[in-house]
Amino acid sequence: MGFVGATVVATLAKYLTVYRQRENVKELQHDEFLTRHLELMIGDYKQKYDPTHDIRVNVMLPQSKRELSYEGGGFDYTHEQYLQIAHCAGGGIDSDIREHDCGEQDETTTPWGVDQPAEGNCGRAFVAGEVRVAGRVPAEDRWPGQETTHGQDRDTRAVNSVLSVPIRNSEAGEPIAVLNVDAPAPLRETSFESDEVQRTVAERYASRLATVV
Repeated sequence: MGFVGATVVATLAKYLTVYRQRENVKELQHDEFLTRHLELMIGDYKQKYDPTHDIRVNVMLPQSKRELSYEGGGFDYTHEQYLQIAHCAGGGIDSDIREHDCGEQDETTTPWGVDQPAEGNCGRAFVAGEVRVAGRVPAEDRWPGQETTHGQDRDTRAVNSVLSVPIRNSEAGEPIAVLNVDAPAPLRETSFESDEVQRTVAERYASRLATVV
């Protein structure tokens, strides 16, 4: 029995190791595919609209955080839902806008709540299921509308305009993620408010991501 047990354990350990390695490879290939897709999107966008400023793009996915705490003689259960950057492209040393994951604050770790009231342009786009645009004066620290926290304002200080487009489930049509295009330029200098640009980003880019995010 001892030999059989050891054999089963060894076989199971080998299976889990190989399985996990395969899953890691799949995840890496998936991330590389999405990153490449976003890079191609930036190139395509620049070629089509020839912006005078750099742009970045990112895909935000919904996350959940559940906590059970004990306070005041009773248990308290909280369930928080938020968006967080999962894939991004653009920016860098030779750009006029930094990368999402460099500097003192890492934008990829910044949460954007989608419980009411939704936080930020991305949160409102996800909850409402519609294309949203937001901009701020570069000299101002806060985004308009008081819908962001000081931490969110700080983490996005390189950004002054953003276009957020829901990525919808191809079957149910419900938002499952958000595609953001942002820039350091003021909103008046971007084309984010253009109906053509919004339609192009939604139909040409966001719709194609629905099956792979």
